[in-house]
Amino acid sequence: MVLFALLLVTEHIWIEGGFFDTALDSIGFVLVTVGALGRIWTSVYIAGYKNDKLIDVGPYSMVRNPLYFFSLLAAVGLGLSAESLLVAGLMLLAFTLYYPFVILVEEKKLLQVHGEAFREYAARTPRLIPNPTLFKQPKDYLINTRRFEKAALDTMWFFWAFGIIQLIESLHEAGYLPVLFKIP
Repeated sequence: MVLFALLLVTEHIWIEGGFFDTALDSIGFVLVTVGALGRIWTSVYIAGYKNDKLIDVGPYSMVRNPLYFFSLLAAVGLGLSAESLLVAGLMLLAFTLYYPFVILVEEKKLLQVHGEAFREYAARTPRLIPNPTLFKQPKDYLINTRRFEKAALDTMWFFWAFGIIQLIESLHEAGYLPVLFKIP
């Protein structure tokens, strides 16, 4: 929310429609899209099993926390879609200050629930940065469709945030929102 408030009164320093403006916006959109689709893909595997079974296939075969990895991509993408390196950096900083604690709490719980199986999984699977060489996928996989649908809908907020950021930029360009200062 603080970042959206910042965006309401600031504007990026790049030339509108120039190389950096277009590049940051485009890279931001790609990261938001990859992050959102990655979260949906991850939800296929975790929906309905989160507390019952240790998931180590699909995205979970490459990284222990794929939801957070894809959220990180999307969050940085939102910052870049604001065409601001400062906002992207603040998104990255917020992520790195908050999520390590969340991950440690979740991993402690998984260790209590799954014991040695989680210990072995953690020993071979990176915590946050995927290792694609570890990828394995079952031929068939049963999912809880209602939980998957909810998870997929929850992911849509990244696209809504992207749209809001674009709207704010358009309102600045049209002169409907004041620009109090410019940021990189």
